[in-house]
Parts: sequence; C-alpha cells; structure tokens
Amino acid sequence: CIATDAAGNTSTSAFTVTVQDTTAPVLTLTGANPQGIALGAPYVEQGATALDTVSGDRTSAIVTNASAVNTNVAGTYVVTYNVLDAAGNAATQMTRTVQVAPRTLGVVANPQTKVFGTVDPQLTYSLATGALLAGDVFTGSLVRTTGEATGTYPISLGSLTAGPNYALSFTGASLTIVSPTCTNGRILRGNECVKPGITGSKKPKVAVVIPAPTVLGTSTTSTTTPAVKYIFVTTMQIGSQSAEVTELQKRLAAEGLYIAQITGYFGILTQAAVKAYQILHGIDPVGIVGPLTRAALNK
Repeated sequence: CIATDAAGNTSTSAFTVTVQDTTAPVLTLTGANPQGIALGAPYVEQGATALDTVSGDRTSAIVTNASAVNTNVAGTYVVTYNVLDAAGNAATQMTRTVQVAPRTLGVVANPQTKVFGTVDPQLTYSLATGALLAGDVFTGSLVRTTGEATGTYPISLGSLTAGPNYALSFTGASLTIVSPTCTNGRILRGNECVKPGITGSKKPKVAVVIPAPTVLGTSTTSTTTPAVKYIFVTTMQIGSQSAEVTELQKRLAAEGLYIAQITGYFGILTQAAVKAYQILHGIDPVGIVGPLTRAALNK
C-alpha cells in the first residue's frame, strides 16, 4: 500500500488480509421421510445431498448413521445425517424416520361341532394370508362364548398372537352343540337318548312314614328319625362342582358304581359312574345328569 503527502513525499507499507469461511453447508434429504419398510425386508438408504458456498458439493463427505434400524423388529427408528465443509463448519443435522411395519396375517377360525355333554374339541384356525418369519410361532388360543346347551357359540381371537411383529386380521367362526344321535331303538327326549316309554316326566316317589300306634302309658317320643331322601334338581356334567355333585357321588358309591373319593367335583370318574348308572336304567349313557337321569335318581 503506498501513501503520498502534499509535498510529494511517499511511503509504502504492507498488511495481510485473511478471508475466513464461516458459512456452514446445507444438508438436504432425498427420498421419503418417513421411510416405510416391511418387516423382514432389507433397509435401503435413501441418501442426502450437501452443498457449501465455498467448498461446493460436499455430498461425498456426508456421514450417515443407520445403525439403529432393525428391520426384523417392528418399530420406529431414526437415521442421522451430518457433514462438515473444508473449513470445519458443521451443517445442521438432518434425521429420517424409518418405520418398520408389523406384518399382517389373515387368521380364519375353523367351524367346530360337538355332541351335547361331550368335551369341547380343540379350537383350530388356518393362516389365510401372510406368513411368519423363520423362527416365529403363534402362541395362545382361540376361545368361544361359554354355554353347554344345544346351539351356536361364536369363536373369537382369545389370547392368540404371533407377537408384536404381527397384526392379526381375524375372521371368526362358531362352535355348534348338537343333540346326540340315538341308536339301538332309543329315542331323543331333551338331550338324552332313552328307551321308548321312558318320558322322564314321572314325579319322584316320596317315602311316607306311618307312625306306630300309640300305646297308653308309653312314651310317644320317637327314638329314630327317618332318613330324608336327597332330591336332585340341577344338570351335572364334566366340570360341575357343588354340594349336589357330592350327593351324587354318595348315591353312586352306595350302588357300587363309584369307588373314588367323594370330592364334590364332577370329573371323568364321576362321569364313568353316571354312564354305568344310565345303562342300568335304560338311559343313553352320555355321562350327563339331565332330566331323565335325575328322574331315575329321584325315584
């Protein structure tokens, strides 16, 4: 730099000018944000661009971190993008949301049928659409509306699941309880097969106790109390538990048909004894204490 005064005197001096870059580059994401990926599909990076006013195109310097993405587990993940220019200025970090969606499975319940008084069949289902990934399995089970009378009972999803990686689209069905098919000349009355002529409408006989004649000069106080016969009034079957089941077991034990412990619970041993009793009394051996079996017990 040269300076001159009015007399024509001149002087020369030198100085340094430094041009400093303080402007950060600009990051721009390419592709979708958020980015959707099917469960189990590979992650495909969508990329980004970076431009700087001094350094120019800095796309090749972008640092992408997608380490958190796991496409084998449904959920939401974040991918980060960072870049510096030649002067070390950092761009504002950009992020992309990656959504790994659960697989949709179409599950269809299979219709079921059982005969009145029998144990429920297993409630099964079919996989109509979609597929499980290797190593994944269904857990839990379907359920049906409770009830044991003849009729139709809807089957619902219950606790069935394939885990958080799957969304189940469920189509229900029904379990139908039907009356038994009678054989050997027996006919259906209510839900029991009986020999013709047995109506089940006979009233149970009631024991009548006639007191002994009173003799003058003797006490009229009875020394014994006649036993009161138990009258059965409810339907009993596998799973029943009550005081009436206790009385049933006592009655069957007294007739030599039930030899297990008196528990008040109607299990398979009680059912077997009831079937034996029904055979002896001309009732179809379905193993359920219904109106006809109660009528026989109450005679």
